[in-house]
Amino acid sequence: MLIGQPLRVVVVGAGAMGAAAAWDLARRGCAVTLLDQFGIGNDLASSSASETRIFRLSHVDRADVRLAVRSLELWHELEREAGERVLYTSGLLQRGAFALRMAEALRAEGVTVHDLDHRQVAALFPELRPYPDTPAVVQPDGAVTLSRRALQLYADLAARDGAEVFGRERAIALQPRSGGVRVFTERRRVDADVAVICAGPWAGELLKPVGIDLPLEPGLAQVSYF
Repeated sequence: MLIGQPLRVVVVGAGAMGAAAAWDLARRGCAVTLLDQFGIGNDLASSSASETRIFRLSHVDRADVRLAVRSLELWHELEREAGERVLYTSGLLQRGAFALRMAEALRAEGVTVHDLDHRQVAALFPELRPYPDTPAVVQPDGAVTLSRRALQLYADLAARDGAEVFGRERAIALQPRSGGVRVFTERRRVDADVAVICAGPWAGELLKPVGIDLPLEPGLAQVSYF
């Protein structure tokens, strides 16, 4: 980077992490290039495989709670900047021993959380099977996010603030170079001072050749929404 010139950053992957990073870097004055191989808000990204995702402040670690509180502030900032609502507060009910650990972490960080007995749970969620001896808590800031729409808004705001956004350009290799990095795509090369890799399960194939080995561990989770 030459003195007096903006930091050049290439962001690979336009999911929740990459698209948000691109906007934040662009509005800080960086010269940003955002790349995504499948397009903004595609079906293969964990951030946008469906139209919605959940948002929660509830975590067992206090540091995670603090990060989530800051994240909530940034969700509202996104809405203000975009002039569009993408976060719909519904509250979040959690049951089980871990719920008490979450409640403890929330209260330690000054976040509102309410204990419920089984009768209150039944009144709020009559479709759930009652478990009289199971702890339950509800955190009012739990929400549903319009995740796919949010990614497009991040990309649009990044472009508004000067970023170059390429929604169907695949990065295939990285090459460290003196004072920066070179990213090769399927049709060109992009030179930058910094590369931010947010490619999810595709990150390994980019990073391993430059000495960063990120093991991929597939998992399966079953989630039900009420």
